[in-house]
Amino acid sequence: MTSRLAVALLSCLLMFTLAGCSKSGGSSGGTNIRVVNVVPDAAAISVIVGTTTIATSLPSRGSRSTRASSSGAQEFKVSANGGSSNAIDTTINLSSSGNYTYIVFNPVTNATASLIVDTGISNPATGTFGFRVINVASGIGPVDVYLTTPGTDLNSTSPTVSGVVLGGVSAVTTPNAGALELRITSGGTKDVIYDTPPQSFTSESIYEIVIYTVGSSRLVNVAFLNVDDTGTGQVNNNLLAEFKVLNASQVASPLNVPRRRQPDAVERARTPAHRTTSRRQRAAATSPCRRPRRRAPTC
Repeated sequence: MTSRLAVALLSCLLMFTLAGCSKSGGSSGGTNIRVVNVVPDAAAISVIVGTTTIATSLPSRGSRSTRASSSGAQEFKVSANGGSSNAIDTTINLSSSGNYTYIVFNPVTNATASLIVDTGISNPATGTFGFRVINVASGIGPVDVYLTTPGTDLNSTSPTVSGVVLGGVSAVTTPNAGALELRITSGGTKDVIYDTPPQSFTSESIYEIVIYTVGSSRLVNVAFLNVDDTGTGQVNNNLLAEFKVLNASQVASPLNVPRRRQPDAVERARTPAHRTTSRRQRAAATSPCRRPRRRAPTC
């Protein structure tokens, strides 16, 4: 009896130890799926896996925390905007004890999905965190991702993760924890296409970011996801924006249109009559428009 009790205790201890080896493992022993909707022209999507509805009217740029699902070969059906037809209908094999992130992207007529395995990522060492990149930004090409102390000159540093192609998932890297600024550039360049205020990255946590487009052909947006059993996350909007100017005035000469960026600096677009400028990139902000007497309106 004593030996049986010892074996039972040892088995329980072993199971506990194995369960603690990874924060991303399905500790409940079931199959769990988080859904992320970055379809640009769908106000909402619904997702059914097998016979289980795991997302109903999930808004654009929204994520649904993990929901339990059956394992094995499961049919994934995605409908958009309350429609009766499916934008996606495919069968995928699911592990019996895994956590997944299901990302739906591209316009409805060409909707695509990626199933990302969140199980089996080793716990980061104390003082570091796990970080990986998922690129579903169609039309942007490969991207480089920088995690730096706020304000670091990108010309003096190398990417944290480089060359992530469309549909690609990077390897997990382990930067030092702390308040870090996340910036994204076009692959192999220092051309910033995403910037955000410093984010707090906690020691021994695991994060993944989903890079996606919202209508711009140059700029991207990012969903920050926690890799854990609950599947929490949030969207952090880009600080950058693009604009162009249309001169429809009756003034014959080109107009200078200032756009204030700093208290002592303005950006001007010189626009001939009945013409538009090319798109200009600047830090996103709100500022009032003024219309002085006998002058072109300025912003």
